[in-house]
Order: sequence, then C-alpha cells, then structure tokens
Amino acid sequence: MVQKKSWFRHTRVLVGVVLVAGSAAAGWFLLSEAQRSEPYVVIAADIAKGQPVTAEVVDEVLLGGGADGIGLVRPAELTQFAEYVAVTDLVAGDVLRRSDLQRPLPTDSSRFSVEVDTGGADWLSRGTPVEVWVSPLTADQQFSVPYVAAPFARIVDVRADEGFAANPALVRVDLEVGRRDLPELVHARANGFDIQLSPVAGGP
Repeated sequence: MVQKKSWFRHTRVLVGVVLVAGSAAAGWFLLSEAQRSEPYVVIAADIAKGQPVTAEVVDEVLLGGGADGIGLVRPAELTQFAEYVAVTDLVAGDVLRRSDLQRPLPTDSSRFSVEVDTGGADWLSRGTPVEVWVSPLTADQQFSVPYVAAPFARIVDVRADEGFAANPALVRVDLEVGRRDLPELVHARANGFDIQLSPVAGGP
C-alpha cells in the first residue's frame, strides 16, 4: 500500500513538472512570436474608390513577419503612397495592400485599347500603372528603336479573345491615358507601329 501511494505521488510530481514545462514553453513561444510581429496598416474607416488613403482613416495592426511577402503596407510607407488613391472600395478592418493603391490619372484622361502579347507577365492586370512604348516601322519593314509615347497610363481592363481560333497569348488591354498622349498613340496604332507596355517603376 505504501509503494502504491509513493507511485501516485511520483506520478503527480511528474505531471506537475510536465505542466510547468509546457506552460513555460508556450509562454516562450508567444513571446517569441510577439517579438517577431511587425506593424502593418489596417483600414479604420471605409474608403471609396478613387479617394486618398490618409493617416486619418487608417490604423496599425501587428502581424507575423511572414506577412511581409504578400504586399502589405507598413506604416512607414504611407508617406510613399501619399499621392495614391484607392483602386476599389476599401472596407474598415481590411489590411491595406500595395495593390489596393494607384496613382491618380489627370482629369483629362481618355481610353485607348491595344492588343499585346502577354508573355506570361503577371503584372498585366487591372489597376497596374504602365508606360506605353512604340516602335515605328522602317523602310525595310523592321521596327526601329522604341520610345515612350505615354509615360504614364493605367490598365483598366484586360480581355482575351474566345473561340477555337483565338490566340491565348494575345489580349486586348484597355488603358486610361492622358489626352495629350492620345494623338501619338492613335497615330502609332493606325500606322502599324509595334506597341508594348512596361510596368511603371515604383508602382504598388
């Protein structure tokens, strides 16, 4: 009987040690995760499409370091996007992504459509700011050195042709461009110039 009580006593002691060790390990894990957390920007009030994202309508939230690789905006970056506006309606409570922001176009902007080869480009999507490059045809039907015909435009839609004979690599891209750049682009398209797009450096 004495041996049985001794066995229970040792078991309780062992269980107690395991519980204390487990609690300490959990505390260390939580502390470690908290230390690795970083501040990111969260929407504090609804923001309508086209409106600026200012310090008055955002707050901060702590997230794990892994969140840095999915395009979330840090508080220190807000000044970098001071002149940007919301691509779409933003809802309070959402974490702000760089893809939620875009530079506003001049009020005198127009639409222009062009067919381009996607080339597997993942940036070829709605909201992406781009430069429009054109290459005139030479006398021997070769394309000359390209130049920038529109230094800033924005993709508003990307449409692929459907059907059996459609080329999946070709898409029609609708752009918003400044009106002062429109005549040059219309001239390039009408005369068979090669027209290509390139993402604007520093865009979200």
